Amino acid sequence: MALRDYVTGRARVDSHGLTPATSARLKERIVAGAELARDGVVAFRGVDAQRILKEEFAIECSLSSTYRLLHRMQLSWLAPRPRHPEADATAQAEFSQL
Repeated sequence: MALRDYVTGRARVDSHGLTPATSARLKERIVAGAELARDGVVAFRGVDAQRILKEEFAIECSLSSTYRLLHRMQLSWLAPRPRHPEADATAQAEFSQL
């Protein structure tokens, strides 16, 4: 990156090597949520975000750095309880009526 690009703010890169475009793609990936078939989990944890950074974006960082990165992207670790992929909503509704 040339000095001119640095001064004018073009091609900005943060300490993890993420450009704004890459950061947006990562945020979209995390916000879309986990899929059991693709990710092997039904809800993301910090280690899952760390794995995505390593495998899909070729960025290796510690777990604490992963959490800091997610925090800078305004993503919270608080999430609703995950649902089992084979849960039956009608059976649950019938059970709650008992």
